[in-house]
Amino acid sequence: MTTRHKPACTIHFDRLRKLHGPRSLAPLTGQDTRALEAFVHALDLCQGSDRAGRYAAIDAMRALGRAIQPHIAWQFVRMAVLAELGETPEAFVILNLLEQREPLAPVSSDHMKAELAAWRQLARARSAMLHGGINDADLALADEAVMELRVLGIDVDGKQEASDA
Repeated sequence: MTTRHKPACTIHFDRLRKLHGPRSLAPLTGQDTRALEAFVHALDLCQGSDRAGRYAAIDAMRALGRAIQPHIAWQFVRMAVLAELGETPEAFVILNLLEQREPLAPVSSDHMKAELAAWRQLARARSAMLHGGINDADLALADEAVMELRVLGIDVDGKQEASDA
């Protein structure tokens, strides 16, 4: 006997309702709901893909985000990514890539590794701060991570900065 699994989008919508309340999806129209469902499937593809598949999934997620009402699109895209991945460095990398307006240019794996390492370092410092255990070394690591992200053209607030590259 085979077991049927719930689709990723059904699990995701259940999770959003649990995290944000039963009426949290009320602003979504039928088209918005279908676009967000497809977005969650693309996010699932992004998580389990190589670099080419990841970029294709991010391009798809950008397009699907544009199918949601403009005044609520970013709020629901952000909710979707954070509900699936939590406040992890990987979530912030994906959100940063989604926020870029231009098509994704090929990025070296060294650039991706450096960005991910900087987000992880910042997450560790933030965690230490939240748990009351931050010291001067943690603050120095956080400052170093912020500087590394800025060198890569990324502001820690999620805004893309103009890069010289």
